[in-house]
Amino acid sequence: MQRSMVISSMIYKFGERFFMKIFGLIIAIVLARYVTPQEFGLLAILTVFESFGEVFVDSGLPTSLVQGKDIRDEDFSSAFYVGFGISSCFVVGLFFAAPWISHFYRTEELIWPLRVFSVLLIVNAFNGIKIARLQRKMYFRAQMICQVIAVVSSGILGIYLATHSYGVWALVGYVLSQSLFLCLLLIFTDRWLPGIVFNWNRAKKLFSFGSKILGVNLLNKIYNNCRTLFIGKQFEIVDLAYYDRGKWTPEVVAGNYDTTIQSVMLPAYSKVQDDRAQLKELLRDTIKYSSRTRKY
Repeated sequence: MQRSMVISSMIYKFGERFFMKIFGLIIAIVLARYVTPQEFGLLAILTVFESFGEVFVDSGLPTSLVQGKDIRDEDFSSAFYVGFGISSCFVVGLFFAAPWISHFYRTEELIWPLRVFSVLLIVNAFNGIKIARLQRKMYFRAQMICQVIAVVSSGILGIYLATHSYGVWALVGYVLSQSLFLCLLLIFTDRWLPGIVFNWNRAKKLFSFGSKILGVNLLNKIYNNCRTLFIGKQFEIVDLAYYDRGKWTPEVVAGNYDTTIQSVMLPAYSKVQDDRAQLKELLRDTIKYSSRTRKY
């Protein structure tokens, strides 16, 4: 693994995350002029339920695909069908649970936005596999271009809907369209599509590793998102909106940095996992660079 490739990949990944967060902040500021805090609070609740579902949809399978040594096309197809099956179950579950959830938060405005927003799980199940393919090949430049175009396009659509008084649907359209635009761009970038093949043994092998990632991610989601659900229940939806926007800003810096390191170094480690000496050297460089950057 050439060090220059790792460094350039980190630059592309950090650039992608930085642009997405900065542009997302600009879009949020513009939308705040046309969308009420009440509707931003509804989006916070929608996002929490979607993020919990996405933990199970992901199931650590994209990580398993990046980390595995002898990954074949049938592995990507098998992982996709597992994710598609789980996401479909969540979409059906949220469709019927939407009235109860809306009643729990004392508002009828959640029912159909939650049902439509849940479709995001199916789209992201496909996007996760495509991104895993690009990460495995260290194609971070292509991934950056797709992400940037998707966030700009969805931002324009979200602002258009907000200025035409679509309210919470402007926020739902903004978030959902970003994943849809990304899906289309990833298809054009990486021409792979899932084949009509499912290997149960290969899927079970991927899930045996991914289940550990699932457990960690689930605990993380519970810790970070349960307070949002409690605040939305105990206080007004408007209060939740201010809380959600307030905690989003400091997460930009830490989240960008950690995501960049993890996304780039996992495929880098995977490529040299059989060479212990090179793996240790790469790990030392990562710790050294990470510690030095955090210090300053």
